[in-house]
Amino acid sequence: MPQPNKLLIGPSSQLRAPSSLLSGSLPPSLLEDEDSIDFLSATNNPVAMRPRRLWTIQDTALKRVPPGYPPLNPNCTTYVGDASPSVVAVRISECFRKRSIAVDYDDETVTATALTVDRCSFQVQLYKGNSDLFSHGVIVECMRISGSVISFHTACRAILQAALGQSTGDDTNRPLHHCNGREFQRLPDRFMNPESTMEMNDWKPSPEVSAAQSLEEAKELLHKDRLDTQVLGMERLVDLTTPSLCGKHVSLYTSLQLVQKDPLWLMKRVILDGEVGVGRVMRDSNVTRSMIGSETTLDEGHYSSKVRAFGLRVMCNALSNLSEMDILSGIIEQHKERPHPFTEKLLLDSLMEDLKGVNRPPIVVQAGTNTWASVHEAALALRILRILGEHSETVHRFLESDVVLERMEIARTCGRSTHLVLQQEAERTYAQLTEDIRSC
Repeated sequence: MPQPNKLLIGPSSQLRAPSSLLSGSLPPSLLEDEDSIDFLSATNNPVAMRPRRLWTIQDTALKRVPPGYPPLNPNCTTYVGDASPSVVAVRISECFRKRSIAVDYDDETVTATALTVDRCSFQVQLYKGNSDLFSHGVIVECMRISGSVISFHTACRAILQAALGQSTGDDTNRPLHHCNGREFQRLPDRFMNPESTMEMNDWKPSPEVSAAQSLEEAKELLHKDRLDTQVLGMERLVDLTTPSLCGKHVSLYTSLQLVQKDPLWLMKRVILDGEVGVGRVMRDSNVTRSMIGSETTLDEGHYSSKVRAFGLRVMCNALSNLSEMDILSGIIEQHKERPHPFTEKLLLDSLMEDLKGVNRPPIVVQAGTNTWASVHEAALALRILRILGEHSETVHRFLESDVVLERMEIARTCGRSTHLVLQQEAERTYAQLTEDIRSC
């Protein structure tokens, strides 16, 4: 039986991670302690906006499984016997980054609280081996808190494989039929998904599917009183604007209806209200109307946050579809001739507010009665800004301002250490803005 690879022992006699897992290692300035940083006010402090470091725990920090602890679920737990806790932590944090999962690390309790793009929340806990046979190893346990069970087990399997050193967490080769409609791999963009290079004529719409009827049914769900029903309605809109799920004919029709025919309906669910710091959306839907009062329940804030997050995804999908068909520029020109109360400035200001979520801990996004954006919504907002900048001179000039460029650099820096999709979107947007300079 082959022996496991021996890891390099450094001068400090601590095990170091394999170089393949540290190929994108951060400079020392990004690995310093950040215990004194206030993440809620970090947008006013460029130093505080550095990305949270990788999971740098001490090899002696692990504790054994507490007595009386429920039996560990073998489907969500694994044992690593050939690596130190610090190496296992680096492997897991790199898996989080490559799969673009928002995560908040707690070195004291040796836990990682994660949030996927479809708002599945789970926790990763590390324990020291709890017997003489396993005392030298690391026990990795994943526990779902809320959200999709399928998304949890998909992420759980990847994390356990990464902890064992069997994978780096790369998610680019997973087939689309294994992904739900809200995952980043389903974004209708050739850069993110090479399988989306089919032309429109290659798609044959199913005669049983009526795009108009499906769109109306989704809107009806959003006008019902039940909060979870409204989330289902917005999830259906995400599916209807995803070409790899419903075909390009249906997704293009839905995108035209949402962006060209009735843009106010979607913008009301994306644009933040005047109290941007509070994070309220325009008071239109049943969820947001219930938030007008003096108090907002935790459930209302939670569901309102999910509805707006999926609303950003719908807008991102729709703009991507129209941009790919080269008809978005004409639609933007038509809107300029028909002024309405929801101006372009309101949308840009709302998206700029979302960029502040690049370094916001997931626990803050989920625990409050607000619609604060997470790093996932920040990545979507950055893509929306890039697409609009490609087809609108006004937005292009707006993106060239110093404030936007500064936030874009913060997003790129955060993405390089914590979120692959955010990093890619920031680099693409920056490349678009500097294309004229680089061509000289």
